[in-house]
Amino acid sequence: MYHIRYPSQYRKNSLDILPQNSKSKRKIRASFLSADFIPQEKKNIPMPRQDVSFLHFLEPGTWYFSIINDDSTSVGISFLPSLARDVPTSCPNNCHHHGNCHLGKCHCFPGYIGHDCADSVCPVHCSGNGRYVQGSCRCETGWKGTECNVPVTECEVNDCNNQGICVAGKCKCRPGYKGNHCEGVDCLDPFCAGHGACVNGQCWCKTGWRGVNCSEADNRLSRCFPDCNKHGVYDLESERCICFDHWAGPDCSRAKCGLDCGNNGQCEEGRCRCDNGWSGARCDQKTCDDRCHDHGQCNNGTCVCVQGWMGTHCTLEGCPDTCGGESKGHCVQEDGQWSCRCRDGWGGRDCKTKQETNCADDKDNDSGA
Repeated sequence: MYHIRYPSQYRKNSLDILPQNSKSKRKIRASFLSADFIPQEKKNIPMPRQDVSFLHFLEPGTWYFSIINDDSTSVGISFLPSLARDVPTSCPNNCHHHGNCHLGKCHCFPGYIGHDCADSVCPVHCSGNGRYVQGSCRCETGWKGTECNVPVTECEVNDCNNQGICVAGKCKCRPGYKGNHCEGVDCLDPFCAGHGACVNGQCWCKTGWRGVNCSEADNRLSRCFPDCNKHGVYDLESERCICFDHWAGPDCSRAKCGLDCGNNGQCEEGRCRCDNGWSGARCDQKTCDDRCHDHGQCNNGTCVCVQGWMGTHCTLEGCPDTCGGESKGHCVQEDGQWSCRCRDGWGGRDCKTKQETNCADDKDNDSGA
């Protein structure tokens, strides 16, 4: 008995066994494509001649064959390769699209038979509203169902299993049911309020929750959990407080604030707490030095002085004691600087010093004599 193994280690190995006593030619077919082959060598050892042939389909490329003799007697081998040009590569009628073509032979899909898969085992007419393709009906536009016998405007199960109503060809299930035909049992709240899982129509709640839809806190266990300042509930799964609306913080002790305090403050307890150097309801106004408030007003970080005062913080008095009053002088601003402009007979920085006005009257007006 001879073993023919092919191809080499570069391809997937395959094995054919040729009986030694075979008198007739034997064809062996495999699922490879034909390719040119040039033998590496021929070996001739005297022995009674026996003709054995095999047919294999190989992909394009270089192939190596090994012929193994598992008998105790030496055998001469003459290996004569040739191309088989009569092997069909196409199938009759392309299998009518009811099967796959493989090496000239149709392999029919379920429901079809024949050499070209033309015959249906059980004729399915799809109610005249579709085509039977690969074991199922492909419905034309406007029809649906396994037999294409239901208009798209109707439900395949008209009464939706008495658990819903048919609307525009689709079942709208009542609470507690689900599925295309409302055939499945569902929970009243499929999400179980986020605190459980729906199994066979029933909510299975996580530890710490109870109720039909797991929306109620289990007070029997709450005394063992942090009370979250009574502004939230403790979630065992995340091991943290889940705060109610308008409350925040790891223990839900901080009231939420919806104010926009910008980059210069933080919202706390419903109002903005501004950083140093900023003020205003939204912390959008720069503050001034405290000295500004004595003789000026702060305008977004700039101290605007009242009449007679100067300097960055309005601490420089330009018109001392209001220039002695209206009878002696008045305060004026020139080139951004305040100063007293004295009336006739008065002088000095504050216009409180008498001046000689008539030198010919022999009176000392300076001293008031």
